Amino acid sequence: GQTIKLILGLAVVIVLALLVYSLISPYFDKQEETAESYLKTLKEEMAKAGGGFGEFVMWQEMEDSEFFLVYFGKEKTHSESWAPDYEFSHKGFFRNYICVCYSDEKEISNGKKKTTCEACVELDKRADYCGNEMKWMKQEKTKLFISKPGEYNFCEIK
Repeated sequence: GQTIKLILGLAVVIVLALLVYSLISPYFDKQEETAESYLKTLKEEMAKAGGGFGEFVMWQEMEDSEFFLVYFGKEKTHSESWAPDYEFSHKGFFRNYICVCYSDEKEISNGKKKTTCEACVELDKRADYCGNEMKWMKQEKTKLFISKPGEYNFCEIK
C-alpha cells in the first residue's frame, strides 16, 4: 500500500514537472514557422503555375535572420559566389528539392553562417531559373514569377 502511494506520488510530481517545463520552454521557433509558411505559399503558387502563372516573394524581415529560396537540382549542397558566407544543404534523399532556408546571423560554423533547410518539397519536374537548367538560390525580397511550360520556370520580376 505504502509503495503504491509512493510510486503514484512520484509519477504525479514527474508529470507536473514536465507540464511546467513545457509551459516555460521555447517550443515556438519563429524562423522555422516562417519558413514553413513560405513553403506553403510556394506550393500554392506552384500549383497555380500548372494551369497558368504564379508569383512568390519572401517579404518578412526578421532581426538577425535571412531567408533564401534554394533549388538544389541533383545536389545535396549549394552555395553561390555572390553569397560566400553561406552554404546550404538539405536532408532529403531525392532530386529536385526546393527549400525555404534561413540563416541565423549570430551562429557561425566552419567560417560560414549557420543555415537551416528543413522546409522542403521534392518537385515532380526540375525548376529552371529563367530557362537555365541549374541549381540556384534567391534571397528574401526577390519577387519570382513561376510558370510550368513543362518544367517549372522561375524568373525574377523587377
